[in-house]
Amino acid sequence: MRGITDIGGGTGRRPVPARGSAGPRTRRRWPGAGRLAVIVALLSLLAVPQPAAEASFLNQVSWGGRWELTATGTVYEDAAPEAAGKGTLRLQAQTRTFPWRGFLDARLILEGPLREGPRHRGTWKTTGQMDRLYVRRYLPSGQISLGKQFVNWGVGYAFAPTDVFNPPDPTDPEALRPGIVAAVGQFSVGPLDYWSMAVAKRKYGIRRRGNISGTDWSVLAVYDDGRTIIGADLDGDWGIGWHVAAAYHLPRSGSRGRLHGLVGADYSWLDGRLLWIGELAFHTGGEPAEPRPLQTFQQLTYRIDDFTSVWGSVFLADMKAGNALWTLGVRTMLDSVTELALIGTAYGGPWLRPGGQGAPALPGGAAPRPRAELKVQYARAF
Repeated sequence: MRGITDIGGGTGRRPVPARGSAGPRTRRRWPGAGRLAVIVALLSLLAVPQPAAEASFLNQVSWGGRWELTATGTVYEDAAPEAAGKGTLRLQAQTRTFPWRGFLDARLILEGPLREGPRHRGTWKTTGQMDRLYVRRYLPSGQISLGKQFVNWGVGYAFAPTDVFNPPDPTDPEALRPGIVAAVGQFSVGPLDYWSMAVAKRKYGIRRRGNISGTDWSVLAVYDDGRTIIGADLDGDWGIGWHVAAAYHLPRSGSRGRLHGLVGADYSWLDGRLLWIGELAFHTGGEPAEPRPLQTFQQLTYRIDDFTSVWGSVFLADMKAGNALWTLGVRTMLDSVTELALIGTAYGGPWLRPGGQGAPALPGGAAPRPRAELKVQYARAF
């Protein structure tokens, strides 16, 4: 199987086209990497002839994955340029059993400096990441899941104020979102209508989703580590796709309520080859000293053919201050399972000043000010 692209819950993103010799000695971190090594060994048994009794069980498992090689060069304003390398092996598996089904999504990562700099220095490191590991029980009118999984309760591509469990990263909306250990139940009350409930550590909530005349709607209430959040969102298409969302953080003792909002739209031209998506996020209320940035994300994607696409995007983290992240990229399929991507990023404004929000941590607590980055990525599914 050439990879499992939906590991029981998907990525939660809006349907936007894809933005289509011996190295240094490694240092192992066994708490994560060791467990993944065991998983790799177990999955490798699927390729080895097994006795009939064992083969009958292994035949109930679908597995696949993807490996990636990435080289990144970064130029800083206050530090010397650096270059880094990264290799990632991603393994995905799911059982074909019913009514119980198991899901696995894990990564083994090797990364280190090609040229030492602020964020990459010293020896290469091997780490492991378990993104999804859960079981699901299918019921006549719903399903129950338990384990580390993706919980998507919002609309939006770069921003999602009602997505309290797994919000997207506006600096990289297509990045794999981290899973959360939770118990999740979803129960249907109609063709496009259902109730959802989720319980995680210091966080739980309930959501009702429905559809009226082709427009999806939902309302939710979530308790998040002492905060109570109520929200609602709409997602429709009136010739141009649109979505709106709002989440109100109720006042707590000694603090004021705060509203997070989102307005977004998307539209395509040239028989779907040219696609635009834009979102505006705003924040009101809260304490007088709290920041209330007006943020926007805009992206334009052009699909040259069935194999190659180019895109450009801008994320303004604070429209008033001018903090911006500009991205230009091209991605092409070399064959049915192999792709090559070239992505350039430029940073504008003071949003990554030392100690600023989003600045990567450095030894001694200092933070660099990246100005430009170039990334080359080669990936192959199996």
